[in-house]
Amino acid sequence: MTRFELGLVPWHTGEARRAFCMPVGGIGTGTLGVAGDGSLRQWQLTGPGNLAGFVPDSFFAIRCSRPGGPDIVRLLEARPVGGAPVPDSADGAIPAGLHERHRRLPPLEDCRARAAYPVSEVQFIDPELPVEVGVQAFNPLTPLDEEES
Repeated sequence: MTRFELGLVPWHTGEARRAFCMPVGGIGTGTLGVAGDGSLRQWQLTGPGNLAGFVPDSFFAIRCSRPGGPDIVRLLEARPVGGAPVPDSADGAIPAGLHERHRRLPPLEDCRARAAYPVSEVQFIDPELPVEVGVQAFNPLTPLDEEES
């Protein structure tokens, strides 16, 4: 697997990550967004954009086994940050299904997110997790170049 280095790109943390959502896929070709909490949102398979698109059972998770202790199982998502709506954007809207998913499987405590098109990265923070974990998404779309895409 190739890991892209984002270098000096600043991290979105706390309230700032509410307005973060990196699209993965091309406009009109099927896309989803990696939100600032690590969840997959804004699913659009065909037709016009669907900023409210949410697929409840599409997520990544981690299980850590510890000698002599219980396994730790968590969603690879941080607890969402609530607050006032994000101006001119649906990125800060928390889907109702996300709360239900978090009742069934606990999310990680916190995260930080950053992106420089075409790459986004989310690093998770949780004092109970004995490993460092993050996800990186790469958008394969090269604008105006369908052959390369």
